[in-house]
Parts: sequence; C-alpha cells; structure tokens
Amino acid sequence: MDRETDGVHDVVVIRDGEKVALKDVEIKRDFIDGSGTPRYGLTIPYEEKTFGGVISYTWNNTIDFVRLVRMGLQDLFTGKAGIEDAGGPVFIIETVVEQGVQAEEVSLGIANVFYLFAFIAVNLAVMNLLPIPALDGGRVVALLITAAVEKIFRRKLNPKYEGYVHGIFMVLLLILIALITFKDILHLFGG
Repeated sequence: MDRETDGVHDVVVIRDGEKVALKDVEIKRDFIDGSGTPRYGLTIPYEEKTFGGVISYTWNNTIDFVRLVRMGLQDLFTGKAGIEDAGGPVFIIETVVEQGVQAEEVSLGIANVFYLFAFIAVNLAVMNLLPIPALDGGRVVALLITAAVEKIFRRKLNPKYEGYVHGIFMVLLLILIALITFKDILHLFGG
C-alpha cells in the first residue's frame, strides 16, 4: 500500500444490483484497529468457526428471518404491500435459479441457494402458525375455542362445523395460491 492511493478518486459500487459511480470519494490510509497495519475503509473481524459459533450464527439468522416475515406481514396489513408484491412457487424457483447463477463461484451459488431455502423454510413455519383456519395456527385457536365453549356450555361441539370452517379457508387459500401462481407466470413471460 503506497501513498499514491490516498486522495480523491472516482469509485464504482454495486447498489441494489446496479453499478453506481461515485465521484470524488476521499480515500486515505489509516491505522484503524491499532495493529500497526494500515488499512482502507471497513475492516470486518474474522472469528474461527466453532460449533457454538455456528449455532449462535444460525439462531441469529433465524430470528432475523422471523423479523423479516413479520415486517412483510405488517406491510401487507398496513397496505404498504399488496398482492402484486407476493410471489408463489414460480417466483421462488425463478429467484433460486437467479441466486445460484449470479454467484461468482459454484460454492457461493450453492451457499446462496441454501440460505434462500432456509429463509423459505422459516417463512413457511411462521405463516403456518398464523391463526388462520386451515393452517396449524388456526387449528390451535379452534382447539382453544372449542375447549372454552365446551367448558362454558358443558356439552360437546360437533367437529363437522370446525371441519367446514377449515375447508372453506383451505379453498380460499388454494384460490389465492392459484392467483399468485398465475400472476407469476404472466410476469415470467413479460405480461
């Protein structure tokens, strides 16, 4: 690292997948971490991979995925996002292929695809726990409501009514999936 690299330079960065030119960026060498080694810009610490570290990293990523799903649902219910922002199986496959192909190395492509699969798995788990009939969360709520009603009125409820509610919501969910898949196919062919 020589002093000639210090000064004002034009820099190209990738922002949101597009190259952006930044003019007159000041770059100077500094002793950032006190090690006596001059460095430029950001320094990212490196930790040795341990079993505990991997478990901690995985847990933190899972919590972050749950937070992202919550934020997406919040945007959906507040109107910041709509059905046009939703993606189904076709969109998922398209995204997985894109993540795998865009990687510079095969190992990075595989890692990106597994990371995306992990996000999808957490997303499905959170969605399945929502208190919507036909999903597991809806079944738990129905079980609690049934137990409360049977305790109050001291008589058994006919389970076929719960089955009707779950069936109706299952049909509605399947219609929603079909609509989103149709939208994805139209988008795939430029529609």
